[in-house]
Amino acid sequence: MHERPTALIADDPPLDPHLVDELDAQRFAQIHRSTIVNLHQVAQVLRGPNENADVQLEGRQELLTVSRSYLHLFRQM
Repeated sequence: MHERPTALIADDPPLDPHLVDELDAQRFAQIHRSTIVNLHQVAQVLRGPNENADVQLEGRQELLTVSRSYLHLFRQM
């Protein structure tokens, strides 16, 4: 059985913009300069008091930070 990919996290440098452009925007979203998540695997979006947010993915305990540049993608979630 294949597991669904939940996130792609690059160390350094940031993700290749061509990779981001090739992904299905209905399934994947960049949330940080080095992180892309599978939107179908987002369990919850935790909003902070200062226009910041973290994403928790299904089956994972760690929180992934959403940078302010990408926060607009999660305003409706």
